[in-house]
Amino acid sequence: MMKRKVLILSLLAALLVALVGVAMAEADPIVCSMELNPDKLTGPGTVNVTITISNSGDTDMKDPVVLYDPAAQIVADFGTNGAALLKAGESITWTGAYEVSERMLKNGAVVYYVKYTLYKDSGEAVDQSQPIRQKIELRTAEADIDVKRTISPTIAREGQEVIVRYDISNTGTVDLTDVTIQENKDIHKEKQTIPVLKPGQTAEIRYPVTMGKKDLTSGAKITYKAETLKKAKTYTVENQKIAYGEPKLEAKLSSSAKGVTVNGTITLTLELKNTGSVDYGDMRVTDPTLGDVFTNQELKAGKTLKLEKVITVPATADYQFTVTATDATGTETSVATDAVTVTAVAPEDALHLTVSAVADRTEVFEQPGHVRFTVEVFNDSQVEAKNVQVSHGDTKIYTFESIPAGEKRSLSRDTALSMAGKYRFTVTAEDPLETSSTFQSNEIQVAFSVPTPAPATPTPAPDPTPEPTFSPATVPPITDSSVGRVPKTIQNVLLAVSIVSGVLLAASCVLLAIATKRRADQKKASEAAIDQLERAKRRDYVTPAEEEEAPEPAEEEEPVINSTALDEDLTEEDFELPHMKYARSAAQPVEQQDGDDYSAMESSYYDEEMTSGQDGYDEQENPPEEDYDRMAYGDAQEEEAYSDGEQEQPYEAGYDYAEDYDSAAFDESYEGWQDGPEPEEEAAQGADDSIFRRPAGDETEKRRSRRSRSRDTDV
Repeated sequence: MMKRKVLILSLLAALLVALVGVAMAEADPIVCSMELNPDKLTGPGTVNVTITISNSGDTDMKDPVVLYDPAAQIVADFGTNGAALLKAGESITWTGAYEVSERMLKNGAVVYYVKYTLYKDSGEAVDQSQPIRQKIELRTAEADIDVKRTISPTIAREGQEVIVRYDISNTGTVDLTDVTIQENKDIHKEKQTIPVLKPGQTAEIRYPVTMGKKDLTSGAKITYKAETLKKAKTYTVENQKIAYGEPKLEAKLSSSAKGVTVNGTITLTLELKNTGSVDYGDMRVTDPTLGDVFTNQELKAGKTLKLEKVITVPATADYQFTVTATDATGTETSVATDAVTVTAVAPEDALHLTVSAVADRTEVFEQPGHVRFTVEVFNDSQVEAKNVQVSHGDTKIYTFESIPAGEKRSLSRDTALSMAGKYRFTVTAEDPLETSSTFQSNEIQVAFSVPTPAPATPTPAPDPTPEPTFSPATVPPITDSSVGRVPKTIQNVLLAVSIVSGVLLAASCVLLAIATKRRADQKKASEAAIDQLERAKRRDYVTPAEEEEAPEPAEEEEPVINSTALDEDLTEEDFELPHMKYARSAAQPVEQQDGDDYSAMESSYYDEEMTSGQDGYDEQENPPEEDYDRMAYGDAQEEEAYSDGEQEQPYEAGYDYAEDYDSAAFDESYEGWQDGPEPEEEAAQGADDSIFRRPAGDETEKRRSRRSRSRDTDV
């Protein structure tokens, strides 16, 4: 008994909880739904998830709803950072991808969650959590295909095109590879191969063939491979005959346009011609897409019948009408038209032109009134507009061959209006599919008014005419499309010439600067060379010149000009340089001169300069012999001497240098000089002063350094 009571109480509690849940469910305004694509997998993989959350209540949500994925993570791209505030009757849809795990496949469901807050009538907030569940199925790996063949038409006349189409679909769960189809030789001789065909995909293969004078046979074998198959499988399509016929009924199908905007309308025109001698009745026209198009039509012998059908094109499709008729003899004849393809263009890809018209005045005071209209055509679509014709009524004004997408074209026309009214321009254009479209401009109201009569009072004197003002003419840039090729070519040539001229001018300036600097350097070097030529009071090529202090500036004297051209007594020696005279004197024997003259050279213009200040030997303390020795060897009291690496030796008093010079050095040097080169060669190479050096063998003998010899022989 006690157990029964406990059981009854448990049932009542469960019923109460259920009733509360139902009540809450009835009061919950949030409705959720979810779709998975695909909803069948052979293993863990990615599926596309679409979730829609709606507020079905009459009041707006005070707090947002938050979406969570199966891993309890907030879906960040749902609403704003995973939350959305829904008003009454509002819905929000989220689409994303999710990686399905093996555990979810075993459970057979993908579960998302949505959390939100509801408020009772008392104002109490209640947190709610609602799961969003969708089943997912685990399938075993299967390899299978489905093949559909379509032949149109099945009866054809000679020269008519017949199309055999195969739609091959992968109905299995694994990829199919090397899908190969081989048709009969009547239709196609070579194999066609599809490398990969994924699950759920469909491949279309068409075989167009021209009908001859005999029947054709269509049949195919399709082979394919898969990972789950040990060897390739074969699918066979049975043979079907395409009959050759000679009907007396001819049918032709045409379309008013090759393409239209999605859900746009076109007109299909069927033209039937009976070339036989028998009437046709009970004619039926059908189409695989449209179904029955025309029924209960009649066509007399030798007559032509034209039928039109306006259809809506929701998507790109092929239309092919099949006409079945029974003649007066009861023989049924069937004929098919050629296929016509109509393309459905998305609205964003359709041609659209915006036409605007402007008048320079909206009121005229005479008839006819002259008004200038400006029409601007703007292609604000994504395709090119061709053969754009601008017209007013039945009058064509201008034609633009092409207006690319995003570009404008404008034109202006002066017109003489004979009456007031509204004026509108019409523009027709063709899109890339050669579909013609018409666009209208805005209306322009032009009115006629009677001019105000002149006043009766005399007209006052006019004000002085102001100075005319000039406004710069508007010149289109060279890159404008209205500028011809000749100006652009001239501009390019002149630009190239100006660039070359600028380069040549810059090069000339650089060369001129280099030449100017070089000439300045040469002039500076020349002046420096002239400044380095020293003039000494005397020129002695044996005894080094002593450092002399700069003489006091003397008073200016009248220049003395010595002209050798007028002196008949001058000899060849007077024109020689001092070092040449020195070389010639060294080569000749020294002759003792009478008096105080110890020079071996004759007097000349240079000698006067060299011997200036040397007169008066009788008044000096040293006799001529000692002066000659000092000139040859230097001052006996001079302590500074140079040798090639030897230590300086003191001067020995009492040594007769003149005797050694006369008896030894000079004789040996003279004999050696006689065996040596000619005096001219000796002078060219420089003066040899070895004959004036001290006798060899004496430890105290000094040799002059290279610096002293260089200074002694410097001109």
